Amino acid sequence: NLPRVPVDDIAIHPRDNDLILGTHGRSIWILDSISALEQVTAKTASMDVEVFDPRPATLWKLARTRDFDGHDHFVGQNPPAGAILDVWFKAKPGEKDLKINILDASGKVVRTVRPQNLEAGVNRIIWNLRANRPVEPTQQEIDNARRMAEAGGGNAEAMLSGPFVDPGEYTVEVSVGAAKASKKVVVEEDPRITWFKPEDRQARRAALNDVSDMMREADRIRKKFTSVDASLTALQTAWKKPDAARIPDTVKKLADDLRKKVDELKPLFTSRGFFQEPSPEERKAELAKPEPAFVLPPVPQRVSQLINALESLSAAPSPTQLAQVKLTRDALTEASAKVERLVHAD
Repeated sequence: NLPRVPVDDIAIHPRDNDLILGTHGRSIWILDSISALEQVTAKTASMDVEVFDPRPATLWKLARTRDFDGHDHFVGQNPPAGAILDVWFKAKPGEKDLKINILDASGKVVRTVRPQNLEAGVNRIIWNLRANRPVEPTQQEIDNARRMAEAGGGNAEAMLSGPFVDPGEYTVEVSVGAAKASKKVVVEEDPRITWFKPEDRQARRAALNDVSDMMREADRIRKKFTSVDASLTALQTAWKKPDAARIPDTVKKLADDLRKKVDELKPLFTSRGFFQEPSPEERKAELAKPEPAFVLPPVPQRVSQLINALESLSAAPSPTQLAQVKLTRDALTEASAKVERLVHAD
């Protein structure tokens, strides 16, 4: 994407290995990390897949990612946030044949990267230094992340990923069919973070692992509740069809009673999306209240908020954060018991 302008000066950054061009267009053009250009050889063209040595990646801590300065506020485009992975493919890789995994020092897969629109030749893939999400995002979460990104509220991929990994050495493993290549990549801490002791980092990682397990449990009971809700809705809808068999009133009464119990539990697992307009009935009910009632977020959302809170601090979890973890775990246990009672007793 270099415009057609005279280039007056060329430099290679001694630290980041970026190619920097001084142009007569009164600007500077930067190609982030030219390591692949330096490492490619005649032998590369005969290889089915090759991963070039990546430069170290930094876990930068950003205070904010959203501004409200309008269109007059100009900033240059920053380098990609994460590890820059340059990969050679002899032929365009098929989606089913391609696997890109990030492994930790023990050989465990911590992230599977799924890039789009890869072609034959050198491709640039960005790993955002996050692990796999403990559970797959719901469609509502995907829609909210997309809308937030469009509104300038951040990166949708980051919002749908798991927690950040810790600093250390990782392995990038790329395979296309039987062909496989790998390289090491080093993840470094933000150089401004000098106070984060190893024992404090371990305490934070233990808390994050605990909350990740809670997220899996929250997702499990949410799916169970959603299954009951969907089955009951389908059954009651089928009864309303003109050609439906006549259902005894006692059975309908039991279904109505169950519907009330399901609706009472629904706020534990779902809420209206941030960009989702309320229905006329919901708006009418909200306006009829003397003042808005305080309602805790759904349990899965509370768990996600805990991960964000723990990651926002480069320190061991605070007593307040640990207390919130306990409160959310208790809420999760209570919600699980209610769903089990709904399924097996009600």
